Amino acid sequence: MSKSSKIKWISSDGGPYVLASISSASNWLGQYGSCVKFGHNDATDYDRACKISDHVGIVSGNPHDVLIISEPDQLTWVSDDCGGGMIVKWIGAESDEQVMSGLEGVNINEFDLSKIHFEVNDSSLRLFDAADDFSSGECDFLKIELPPGIYSVSTKNYEPSSDLWLFLIRLSKTGQVLR
Repeated sequence: MSKSSKIKWISSDGGPYVLASISSASNWLGQYGSCVKFGHNDATDYDRACKISDHVGIVSGNPHDVLIISEPDQLTWVSDDCGGGMIVKWIGAESDEQVMSGLEGVNINEFDLSKIHFEVNDSSLRLFDAADDFSSGECDFLKIELPPGIYSVSTKNYEPSSDLWLFLIRLSKTGQVLR
């Protein structure tokens, strides 16, 4: 698996990832504590993220909810022309070029519909390992820019050939209001 330096990929130490606004990311304590107090529950932020059993899920953050992406594969972000984009999980590929070329054949109408909606309150988001204390400044992350609004989260297992396998998480802006 060779990768060029054109695309930034991040890796996890084995746990899920968090997509959060800067303010929520700054409060995320990972395996070192919890940014949200649940009474007598001693679960860390990382413990709460690990309870997501599907490919994606939502957990409470501080001050906004965060999107959890399970499985520790390497990730990158690819924006689209509609104000959204895709989180791309590298499962099997030879190069960045193969990944990007393969993404040209993705049919957005073939994504699994999800009941998950993610509210973006701040246009600047961070994607990082859920085990990390983001405020420490020592974690690897992706910077993602999305216009504020409600986003539908859909997924797709994408294997267009025997030598390219990706898992895609699409965020597309909706007109829906959560409240």
